Amino acid sequence: MPTLHWLPTVSGKFYPDFVARLQDGTILVVEYKGYDRLNNDDTREKRAIGELWAAQMNGKGAFAMPSIPPGTPAGEQWDCVERGIREAIAR
Repeated sequence: MPTLHWLPTVSGKFYPDFVARLQDGTILVVEYKGYDRLNNDDTREKRAIGELWAAQMNGKGAFAMPSIPPGTPAGEQWDCVERGIREAIAR
């Protein structure tokens, strides 16, 4: 039976967009954000919680919050998301 992965917030729970277990056992948590919402209070809280969670996972957790900057050509948009995920895994 599938389970939901959530992280606690001040006002309740944060359900990330994607959760995956990588081949090495690392748990990858991804929360995609529109570029226009990168600096609002909700996003700042989720980023802080996700980064704290990853830090507490002793190298077995990675948190990514990728976004696509405005004006990015359609053919390069996935590259922005992929780069954000790869950077999180490399930390």
